[in-house]
Amino acid sequence: MLAWSVLSVLGSISGHRVSLPRLRFEQLLYRLAHIAAYRQLGTPDGEAAAADRSGSESPGYEQLAVSRREDILNTAIRLFDERGFQSVSSDDIGQAAGATGPSISKHFPGKTDLLVAAVTRGGEQRRAGTAAALGRATTPEESLTGLLRSYIEFALRHSHLIGLLIGELDQLPDKERNASRQVQRD
Repeated sequence: MLAWSVLSVLGSISGHRVSLPRLRFEQLLYRLAHIAAYRQLGTPDGEAAAADRSGSESPGYEQLAVSRREDILNTAIRLFDERGFQSVSSDDIGQAAGATGPSISKHFPGKTDLLVAAVTRGGEQRRAGTAAALGRATTPEESLTGLLRSYIEFALRHSHLIGLLIGELDQLPDKERNASRQVQRD
């Protein structure tokens, strides 16, 4: 039911007749999906309960860029998801990130290195979320609920990374693609 609720919020975009700037619209959908994911049924203020349980409203990955390398990687993740790996050049990434070619190659020797870093990051974050969820659980039901919440939270916070993990794995070199698929299976 929880996953269905969150997916309903995200899928509702086809029925909206409001025109908002893309970033604002994504933030609104994220907020609504977050509320749906953490709402405690039967409480008068589910949103307050959501804020209490999640610690605070967490920013999306694009707000976590604390260095030039992070900014470049986050920009590449977004562009790869939106346009596809093959359709994005290093110059496109540099222009969107406000960086020059030499600045990008200082951090990532090639475009494929950006994709490998993104997929590695996604696997590490999913693995950490899984470990944390299972570490807090004391019953099988809590394990399942925690795993679902962890995966939904990851998907909501990192929608571009999820898109990349779903749609661009075939662009990875064989070794990294096989390793990524094994991480997903695990």
